[in-house]
Amino acid sequence: MNRYKGFTILEVCIGLAIVGILATLSINGYEGIRERNNFKAMQELASKLALEQQHYRQKFKRYATQISSSGTSNSSYLVIPNAQQYQIALSSSNTRDFTATIRPTDQALQTPNNCRSLLLFSNRGYLRYETRSASGQNTTSECL
Repeated sequence: MNRYKGFTILEVCIGLAIVGILATLSINGYEGIRERNNFKAMQELASKLALEQQHYRQKFKRYATQISSSGTSNSSYLVIPNAQQYQIALSSSNTRDFTATIRPTDQALQTPNNCRSLLLFSNRGYLRYETRSASGQNTTSECL
């Protein structure tokens, strides 16, 4: 009969290996959840941008062509808080429609590989979203 109480070295090593495997799996799962949440935040910013563009159009009779992250809106630009975390490019802004491309610039805001940029198209108030991968391929069906 064994008089010693405790675990053998082999039992401790197996326990540590199991804990290491579980930690690796949970960290990978956490990274995926974090990337999807960052993409959802980018979608929320796009929705806010669309709403602010509609307010801007009501006030100035056209869509804004520039974005700022601070100050007050005027006839030169539209103010979107937290815009410094994203690269927002407005193109073809006029009195009837606008197109915006949104990409995160902050390294902490990683998005899934297939959802690197979000495109927002507005034509007479009707909104349409598309996503692009890092290589520029249309990945809307995978991301939205």
